[in-house]
Amino acid sequence: MEFIFYRYNHAFYVLKPDAIRDDYREIKDLGGDAVGFAATIEDVGAVPRSILKHIELMRETGLRPYFTFGRWGGLFAAAAVNTSSRRTFQHRDWWKRDPEGNPPGALVCCVNNPGFREYFFEVAERAFAKFRPDGLIMDEPKDSNWPCYCPHCRKLGDPAEIHIPTLAKFLGEVCTLFKRTVPGGATYLFHMPWQEPSFYEATAREADLDYLGVDGPTCRQVKENGADIGKKPLLESIEVIYPVAERFGKKKLVLPENFDVPAGEEENYYRNARKVLQTRPDAVIFHHYGFENEDPDLIMKHIARLIGEFK
Repeated sequence: MEFIFYRYNHAFYVLKPDAIRDDYREIKDLGGDAVGFAATIEDVGAVPRSILKHIELMRETGLRPYFTFGRWGGLFAAAAVNTSSRRTFQHRDWWKRDPEGNPPGALVCCVNNPGFREYFFEVAERAFAKFRPDGLIMDEPKDSNWPCYCPHCRKLGDPAEIHIPTLAKFLGEVCTLFKRTVPGGATYLFHMPWQEPSFYEATAREADLDYLGVDGPTCRQVKENGADIGKKPLLESIEVIYPVAERFGKKKLVLPENFDVPAGEEENYYRNARKVLQTRPDAVIFHHYGFENEDPDLIMKHIARLIGEFK
């Protein structure tokens, strides 16, 4: 069982090597095998040497660096402090459209738009070649439930019918590009739990995807205003996605969400996350200390217990 830690607070623009090295040593001591680092398109262009320094420190500590897209084109969930890459706002013609021609909710780029595709793959290939990460994590690809009605999608057929297949194909192309650029690299994708099961199956068919999974809570999660997040529990979601992964020969990936955990729920987090790990996934992702937890130290102690039991 591989243990991966997300460390979103990279502060690429403020590099303090000793402090960062201590974080990576802690992750290694916890039993971590790899670190998922979320980089925005702006990070890739503005601070590549700082990112390379992070990767050097990871490897120095015995951790594998895994690249994670940070909201590229609004398509992925990682690094949610920014809504999308800057170029997304500069190119309205790249946006997904509803039948009336308006963006369907958040600003997300259409994977069938030639201009967006050219830009995305050019920057992705440059990042993969520059940083040479050992793995690629695609975090919650968005909007399988929102067909796009732009002219490019309409040209391909009925938007409601071609949307999921073309989105899955795009993600498969990303995996292929990564493996071509970084031979031997591994590809990971985890879904949101409320996506269409047909989207799970469509992504599972992509030959260059290695790990398929889902994220979700193992305890109550609460926003600052006191509202429950109400996301589908991870223990329920894996019952849907595990059979898909097994049918298509993919390794199983889970992310027990350790964020927005209110006081008093920490033991529930541990108990239910333990049940998830008892299903023997091939890879597990945790957030390093998470965010918006009332007692982040206690959450990390429980995660250390889990890794100690299953490593």
